[in-house]
Amino acid sequence: MKILRECRYSFFLTYQDVPKIRKMYEWANIYPTEFFYRIDNSQDSNGKRQKGMELVITNYTLPKQSSLFRFTKPGKV
Repeated sequence: MKILRECRYSFFLTYQDVPKIRKMYEWANIYPTEFFYRIDNSQDSNGKRQKGMELVITNYTLPKQSSLFRFTKPGKV
């Protein structure tokens, strides 16, 4: 973690949204986001795509609107 914290380059990580990850990266910018998993996983839920909750973690501020992700609460959480 120290290496990322002191990194002079920008980084962009994604993890599953769990408390342990939020705690590990509480010093960074955390952007909760939701999305639908790929269609391959639909066979596990009766043909419906499962919704996932992920964290986008960066050491820089993302633009308010992103077409790639739908953030639920931008910025630090």
